[in-house]
Amino acid sequence: MEYQINDTLEGKVRRITDFGAFIDLPDNNTGLVHISEISNNYVQDVNDYLSVGQNVKVMVTNIDGDKIDLSIKKANPQEEASEPLVSGIDAKYQVGDIVEGTVTGIAKFGAFVDLPGGVRGLVHISEVSDDYVKNINNYLSIGQKVKVMIIGLEGEKTALSIKQADPDHQLRNVAAGQSQENLDRMISKALKDGNTAGEMSSKRTDRWIH
Repeated sequence: MEYQINDTLEGKVRRITDFGAFIDLPDNNTGLVHISEISNNYVQDVNDYLSVGQNVKVMVTNIDGDKIDLSIKKANPQEEASEPLVSGIDAKYQVGDIVEGTVTGIAKFGAFVDLPGGVRGLVHISEVSDDYVKNINNYLSIGQKVKVMIIGLEGEKTALSIKQADPDHQLRNVAAGQSQENLDRMISKALKDGNTAGEMSSKRTDRWIH
């Protein structure tokens, strides 16, 4: 397969290094995404954005013999069009609001979601599901509509949660809180009964001693 500059391809992350990631392309070719071409965000650690085996969309930016340079951020214009990636612009939200948004970017540490009013927020990987999430791509995909809860507002940064917007999650929290409360009462009662029994035993012992 002969590639051309600006071709957009589907590839798979083969290997990660300090300076970028090698991507397996169709027809057994391999290209390099330099660390500067992964995201519009400053990338300090490639592992925060990519993992081996992950499927990615890339654009061919240069061909020099057998060397193929690739870009992830240029192949995903929806990310390139809104800088910074986590921002609040027109709409005014409050913590606790539940809003429907669209997934516009996926990284190893979480997913970026666009909200009405020109706001983009971040759903950290720990806020995607009540289950343990190892690979966000197993739960979310770009373009997917999701309901999120606003859980943090700090300047232009908007923190979001998918799991906390789920009514079932809220019910589980209530049930868990009630269970913990019942457990605390049982422990407290057991300790109290134990102390009472100890005092009675001590009094009986005192009678025998005296």
